[in-house]
Amino acid sequence: MAHTCAYARRRVRWIEVWYSVVVVPVPAGFADARSFNSALAVELGRLHTRRAAPIDQTLQGGTQTAAGLFDRDVREIGLLRDAVQEAVADYIKSLPTDAQHPFLSRRDSEFHFSGSWSCRLASGGFHTNHIHEEGWISSAYYAALPDLGAGGEGALNFGQSSLALGAEDRPGRTVQPQVGKLVLFPSYYWHGTTPFRAEQSRLAVAFDGIPDALAASIRRRRPDADPAALIADGWAGARDMISALTDAGLSKFVVRPAVPPESLEDFIAGFASELMPLQT
Repeated sequence: MAHTCAYARRRVRWIEVWYSVVVVPVPAGFADARSFNSALAVELGRLHTRRAAPIDQTLQGGTQTAAGLFDRDVREIGLLRDAVQEAVADYIKSLPTDAQHPFLSRRDSEFHFSGSWSCRLASGGFHTNHIHEEGWISSAYYAALPDLGAGGEGALNFGQSSLALGAEDRPGRTVQPQVGKLVLFPSYYWHGTTPFRAEQSRLAVAFDGIPDALAASIRRRRPDADPAALIADGWAGARDMISALTDAGLSKFVVRPAVPPESLEDFIAGFASELMPLQT
């Protein structure tokens, strides 16, 4: 029992060390955070054109926009991108240096967005517990929220896997969403959300970032290409990329994680379930 309790305490400290909650400054041209986020929510709403949740994502009971949100020529989205870029730069500066650590060893003063999208959850919706294989730093920014009350509904939970590993496999830290709040964390952190019941939807923006050194190595090999176009955004992005390449006449591929996966076994299992069916 003592060993189990000690493990649980270490796990909570581990989660707390490198996640950060930031209130994003109000962009120029807006009187306050409420007016900015209201305008942002309107523009994001225009992009949620799908009627059902994607079948290959963690989102359950809602809709998700296509990847490349930050590439859109929309004023409010561009202002958010600039604001979170500064917040991520400050977050990276706050990280310690450790050449032996798989996350900290990639610490770089610059970073590149490898994916960005918006999620809209309806009443009863949630995200299953997951990690982001394609990222180094991941995030959640809240643009519009229902009244979630004080019971933890709609919360962002860290530390519980999707593997049902027993009594200790439970959230180690919970963050209650607030409009204008940005949560940053290592992409290998397990995270998911608690379902909620409300008439209004839960509207968020998420993105992944990779160290600029990785993006620079891609640019050296392919100076004409955007790294985001060469690094697949999750398994769905990998399937789309492989399909496009096979349509162009290619037939053999090497698939590798852009950053070290938390579990090589999980990566191999994901490869087998998500990409092997494409084999002909």
